[in-house]
Amino acid sequence: MEQQQDARKVPPGYVLLKSSDGFEFYITEECAKVSKFLKTTLESGFSEAKTGQLVLNEIPGRLLEKVCEYFYYNIMHQQTDGNLPPFEFPPEIAVELLMVANFLDT
Repeated sequence: MEQQQDARKVPPGYVLLKSSDGFEFYITEECAKVSKFLKTTLESGFSEAKTGQLVLNEIPGRLLEKVCEYFYYNIMHQQTDGNLPPFEFPPEIAVELLMVANFLDT
């Protein structure tokens, strides 16, 4: 059964990020490549690049969800001049989110 899940195809132009606690997030490749770590992995010859699936065993779903939101926020505001609207997140996850951002090189 587990092999079927791993063989699942990710739609073209998308990446599947899997959290340490089993949550799955489909995001566009463009958004995933906001992270230098994910960009390097997706452009490598590793199996993750071929399948479009990345298991991030170090990152729980509640943090990965916020990271994915940030990727889209970043893409949406790339061409924005002047002040950006704040990227909001609960203050209680600030330190953990900073550690994840450092890990992903975002």
